[in-house]
Amino acid sequence: MFEGFLDNQNQAILLYAAVLIFVFAVMIEFWRRFNYIQTHRRENPLSDRMEKAIHYFAEDKKRLKITNDAYQKLTGISDATATRDLDKLEELGFLEQKGRNRGVYYLPTGEMRKHTKSHQKKRLIKTTSRKRTAHTKRKTAH
Repeated sequence: MFEGFLDNQNQAILLYAAVLIFVFAVMIEFWRRFNYIQTHRRENPLSDRMEKAIHYFAEDKKRLKITNDAYQKLTGISDATATRDLDKLEELGFLEQKGRNRGVYYLPTGEMRKHTKSHQKKRLIKTTSRKRTAHTKRKTAH
């Protein structure tokens, strides 16, 4: 008499357990990604777009300023996003805003110059280590 009822009850319990496990797994994944993003932001508060602005000054020492329009073209973003990024770079001490209204432009600060020098050193180290690795591979291949 209760066999069909018990089967349905067991299936319901199994379904409930599967849903709980799924929800728990999603929560763990969400927490893991959130934690990764927070750690990454603490270690490097600059976005990839902001790094492009730093490279903009590092590539050519004659570049003394950047405008919102130039930053938009460099990164391929909207006016509003460019304004937020440039404001963030100013807040972090990398840029100094000059001018007013439509004549606004940004100058690199000493902090920007320090960051570009340290970035160039890192790039140089990566480049030389790649060359060594390629040279070692060629030696072992012969």
